[in-house]
Amino acid sequence: MSEAHDGGEAMDEKAKIILDKTSSIASRVAQEVAWRYLSSHLKELARRDLQALKVLDAGCWLAEISLRLAKEGSHVTLLEPSVCLLDSVQKRVEREMPEVCASLSFLNQRIEDLESCQAEDFDLIICHETIEYVDDPLRALNILTRVLRPRGLLSLVFYNRYGEVAQELLVNQDIQASLEALEKEKFRTDLSKGWGNLYSSKEMRMLLEPLGYNIEGEYALCLFCDLVSPSLMETGDSFESLVDLEEKIGREIIFQGIGRYVHLVAKKD
Repeated sequence: MSEAHDGGEAMDEKAKIILDKTSSIASRVAQEVAWRYLSSHLKELARRDLQALKVLDAGCWLAEISLRLAKEGSHVTLLEPSVCLLDSVQKRVEREMPEVCASLSFLNQRIEDLESCQAEDFDLIICHETIEYVDDPLRALNILTRVLRPRGLLSLVFYNRYGEVAQELLVNQDIQASLEALEKEKFRTDLSKGWGNLYSSKEMRMLLEPLGYNIEGEYALCLFCDLVSPSLMETGDSFESLVDLEEKIGREIIFQGIGRYVHLVAKKD
């Protein structure tokens, strides 16, 4: 997230919310599918004979994807304004994967604080479920663009404006709310200031393209995993099958407009 630093009590509550959210089966499915999408784009970076990718995870939460990259040899900077979340990640790394400790840097900062960082320092920036909580997304994207190297990749995941329509109808069973969701610009959340911003793929592209990005990939996340009973995904085979289904369907243009999230992978000129 990219709101101002919290007080200790607020940070504890935020950390609990995110820990609960990211431990859900639906979230685990979305993380795995996002990893697969991103991995398919990282092959080009690998072909540039870079010894190790320099990665920034902006608003890292529990850093599920960036820690995978660290295990593969990348140097990863974890940016997170919540002290509790950053501390949770650091303790987990020390406990479960001490071999990657030397390749990680921890920054208890907001995206806005990166203005003083070295320009063109990273090969890959991961910004997942963060941009929707930023008060000034254009400023945040400008800052991220400044620290991304030419031909570097930005992986951006954000709440989909039109995904709210399906959520209200199929999950909350509220026809009127589903109709009203077509015009919504914000969504309620226990994080940040109680509200997050909704964007469509088209709206986010309009922010990115003037900054010199080419969209290399667009995908839908959470098409089905929020809509089915968790009991259907409790066995290993069912979980993997749902991941496979979400990955394949999320690549299809006809479904991309209604995913809970949009995943864009963009290359900087």
